[in-house]
Formats: sequence, C-alpha cells, structure tokens
Amino acid sequence: MRLRLHSPHHDHVSELQDALNQTLPNHVPDYEPLVTDGDYGHKTQDAVADLQEVAGLEEMDDVIIGEAGPITLETLGLDWAYADAEGIELEDEYEHVEGADGEVDADTIVAMVSEALPLWNESAHDRLIDSISGALSLVADKLPELNLVTPLAWSHLLGHMREETGANFTTKENLNYKCSVLPKLFRNFRQKPKLVEKYGRCNGHPADQVAIANIAYGFRDDLGNTEEGDGGLFLGAGAHQLTGRYNYQGFDDWLAETLPEFHEALNGQIMEYGWEAVSQAPLDVLSMIYFWTKSGMSDHATDLSRNTSEKLTDIINKHIGADSRQHRFKFTVQAAN
Repeated sequence: MRLRLHSPHHDHVSELQDALNQTLPNHVPDYEPLVTDGDYGHKTQDAVADLQEVAGLEEMDDVIIGEAGPITLETLGLDWAYADAEGIELEDEYEHVEGADGEVDADTIVAMVSEALPLWNESAHDRLIDSISGALSLVADKLPELNLVTPLAWSHLLGHMREETGANFTTKENLNYKCSVLPKLFRNFRQKPKLVEKYGRCNGHPADQVAIANIAYGFRDDLGNTEEGDGGLFLGAGAHQLTGRYNYQGFDDWLAETLPEFHEALNGQIMEYGWEAVSQAPLDVLSMIYFWTKSGMSDHATDLSRNTSEKLTDIINKHIGADSRQHRFKFTVQAAN
C-alpha cells in the first residue's frame, strides 16, 4: 500500500502541513507540529490519518487512510485539491500522440523518460535514469517480442510507474505505520491487537516493518506465501510493487527465460533476498516490464484515453480507488506530451 498526496507539488505539501498544524492541536492532545518542509513523509501521513479519524472520514468509501485525497483536502479547505497539479486540463480522450504510430528503440525510450522526469522529484531523477537505462541495456533487442515498441505503450507504462513509485521513485513498500493506523489497514492486526503495540510505531519505538509485513501478508494463499517469513521477504517492491512469493517466483522464472545469462549471474538473489533485491536497479524496472509483458498491457494501450487508462488500471487491480485512477491517467497524459 502506498500513501500519496493528490498534488505532489512541494508548495502544496507545505500548505497541507501548515493546515494540519492549525487544525489538529485542538483535536489531538499529543499532536506534534509538523515541520513545513514540503516532504510528504511518514509524519505527514500520520497527521493526515489523525485528521481523517477526528473528522469521521475513515468509513467513507473514497477515503484511504493516510492519503490526502479530495475529501480530506476539502475538510481542510484546500481548494487546490481539485486542480491538476501540472496545470493540464484533462480531457477524456486525446486523439493524437506525436509519433504514436511509430516504433521506439532504447535510446528513444531513455529520451522519453528524460522528458518525463518532472513527474518525479528532482532528488529521484538520477536513480530513475539509472534504473531505466540499466533495464533497457538488458532488454533493448527484445523490445519487439515484449511488445514494448510504441510511444503509447511507454507513455502508459511510465504513467502507471509514476503512480506506483510516488514522487520519490520509492521501490519498496512503506509499512512504517503508527499503532493507531495498523488495525484500520490490516485485518490480522484487528484480530491480534497485542501485536499492534509490539510492532507498530508508538511508545517511543519505531515500526518493525518486516514483522508488520509477516503479519499482514504471511500465509496468504492468494500471494503464494506458504512459508514462515514470506510476508516480510516478499513485501511490495520494484517499480510495480510486486508482492508475494508467487509473483516474485513468476518474475524470477521470466528472467530465466527472457534473460538467461543475466538470470544466471543473479545466482538466486531474487528468491533469497526478496524485496532487497527487487527494489534495486535494474531489477526494479525489470519487474515493471515483467508485469507489463505478462499481463498483455501493451495490447490494450491503443490510444490515450481515460477509458484505456481505466482498462489498464483494472488489469493491475480492480479495487484501485478513484484518486489513484485519476493520477494514473494524468501522469500518462503528461508522459506523452
């Protein structure tokens, strides 16, 4: 699960932090004022969750705990929540993307990524380019068979990758939750309340993220987590946030078939080290290419429309909320222009 702000602009995050500082001291006795630094980190996420709790927003279908979406922002009176972060008025469909009917090679894709860098924070640009370049150096001659040769396909891929990794190009799931949030997010913590204070972030100790993952994701048949420790080993990682032994094994098998020499050189690192391996370049971006190829995403990336973006989002996860769907379409449009 990733926590996001509706608008990633630094100034907007600072404005959010200032609004939280003005509102929450009257409702949360132990509230510690945020530093208005424009960084949407875990302290800001926690403060957003506190606001949602005191405002009674937690049970609303369109509200995600810790995410500053439109309803949460409206509660704070932040009108910019409804404006597109980059000033683009989104239409339901764009009839043409320059070069959409042509094919791209690895150099062109790197150039596209360079043009799309403003979608991510500046501090993440070097890592993003390293990850993309590293992955493309391995699959450059396989792009046709991977069906990743059109600007449209890459625009959609980059748009979804931006939403999955956030503005900081984060390639590991953040489970740094405070105690009051854990039961609201994970059923297993509601069933085992004693574990909340043991592993959550409260009472002066940090969150034990691996333990949280083991409790939240452990022995989940749908994720293929069949062994002790699988939840923490195979938590969400990579540019697509692969989760679970089943998906990690699928990625490993795909690499063995698609890039046998590279896979042999890895010497079992994916299944041995799990997220620690997949969150690093070039495996982070390769994992996104794996999912994109396995799921036939390019077959559906036939135009630049909201409907197409919705279809691709449904393939990723039918339960993705309205805010994230809007983000994915917006980022795709921006990557294409």
